[in-house]
Amino acid sequence: MIAPIEISKNGGAGVRVMAGSVHLDTVNSGNTGRTRIANNGNGACATWSAKANEPIKTQEGCELSGITASLDVTGTAFDVVDNRGDGIRGERKVDISHATVCGNSGTSIVSPDIHVDAVDLCGAPVPTNTPPAATKKSGGCSTTAPGDAAPLALLMLLTAILRFRSRPGAP
Repeated sequence: MIAPIEISKNGGAGVRVMAGSVHLDTVNSGNTGRTRIANNGNGACATWSAKANEPIKTQEGCELSGITASLDVTGTAFDVVDNRGDGIRGERKVDISHATVCGNSGTSIVSPDIHVDAVDLCGAPVPTNTPPAATKKSGGCSTTAPGDAAPLALLMLLTAILRFRSRPGAP
């Protein structure tokens, strides 16, 4: 059995995919509970740099949301609640079912192509197809440009650290 995933209390988006899609499927994964993306977007974001002779961590603005994807957000049986900013932003499509998208300070769902089935919006109107803005400002923070390499650099840095630490005899 797989335990549910909780993504919470992040400075920016709970989940932000700058080049690709997000798919959450707790029904067919053997998950014993619902994935929950909650209480993200307090605005205290940091971007990371792995370049030589630069500080590792620098403070910049951030995109605030529960889930943001440069392509699609799809899935079944998950919660996106109480995030600062939009609940779910899919730059191409949002197709979700049996989800709860409530209490987010922005629009519940933003996308040019929205499909919802048995989604609890806690009384908010059912979203209409809305193209996301090219650059969104929320809570004094702004998005970074599409294609920004900072998250990829962080991922590469963390992967290298984990590989080093997993070697026999590593500190």
